[in-house]
Amino acid sequence: MANVTENPFRYLGEFDTSFFQKHLSDVNWEGYVDRQANRFGMHDTYTVPIIWDLNMKSIKHWPIYSMFEKEIEKINTIFTDILGPGAIYSCVLTKLPAGKSIDMHYDNGKFYRTSSRVHIPLVTNEQTFFQVGGDIVNMKVNEMWEICNHGMLHGTYNKGNTDRIHLMFDWVY
Repeated sequence: MANVTENPFRYLGEFDTSFFQKHLSDVNWEGYVDRQANRFGMHDTYTVPIIWDLNMKSIKHWPIYSMFEKEIEKINTIFTDILGPGAIYSCVLTKLPAGKSIDMHYDNGKFYRTSSRVHIPLVTNEQTFFQVGGDIVNMKVNEMWEICNHGMLHGTYNKGNTDRIHLMFDWVY
């Protein structure tokens, strides 16, 4: 990843997200509330854990993992080619409803200093922005973005009329 004094966003290329988009109607957005209840700034979001441990201490496959396993294996191979040796440590679907935001916040702790965060938008709009420090990006569907927010203030705002849904990964080296 680029030095954080440079642009904290790195475009990694494209990935066909049609498989995930096709299965969004199978997702229970109301079934998991720990992330929005226990993480600062996440109260307006919805999270569907695929590979997730709230405390980032283990790799936990959730029941929905079996639906997405083959596609996640493809993404793992792509990440290895682009990011180098490592593994997907977490993967969640995140939804930020229209008109909502993720408050500006810091991700603190050793885990966040030894991993990369990657977002792949599945549904978005022209009025949804991710901000790290003073840099702002509008991510498009099918794009893959590595975000270096280590120790940096960051957040997201959706000023559009449609929800923003991303696949979010933590890649551990």
